Amino acid sequence: MSTSLNLSVKLPKRLRAIAELVPCGSRVCDVGTDHGLLPVWLVINGVCPTAIAADVSRKCLEKARLFAEHCGVSDRVRVRLSDGLQDIQASEWDTLVVAGMGGETIAQILEPLQREPQNPLQHKTLILQPNTKQLELLRFLQASGYAVEQEVLVRDRRRDYYIVAASA
Repeated sequence: MSTSLNLSVKLPKRLRAIAELVPCGSRVCDVGTDHGLLPVWLVINGVCPTAIAADVSRKCLEKARLFAEHCGVSDRVRVRLSDGLQDIQASEWDTLVVAGMGGETIAQILEPLQREPQNPLQHKTLILQPNTKQLELLRFLQASGYAVEQEVLVRDRRRDYYIVAASA
């Protein structure tokens, strides 16, 4: 990878704060990836060997695919059409990022995995950035047995964003 390529991919402060919470060496799944900026950046900068860029929108996934291809990491950033984690196996990732949605939506994405006999979210890192209903998400995490490991508040483009890293 060239240094100039690394420098050309810039993250907004919100995504940079999320990226700083991703454990080095983990395989990331970014649900609601939009344009794929975060997973591409994580792979380019050596934080993650591989990443999944997932979205429910085909249009967003095409942008993410083209961006990964442009950056030369399409072999390590896989795009996946999925409603939440519906079409993604827990064995495919170590760190889950769900950002830019409401807290209730994030809880809905995580909730089906809680019902499985052996919780596939054990020993996984969750990095969550709810735009609304932060307390509802925190209540869900607590009721589901998650430990909040870190909380970050970042100001980006005149807006405050709450980010939480949790584990089961």
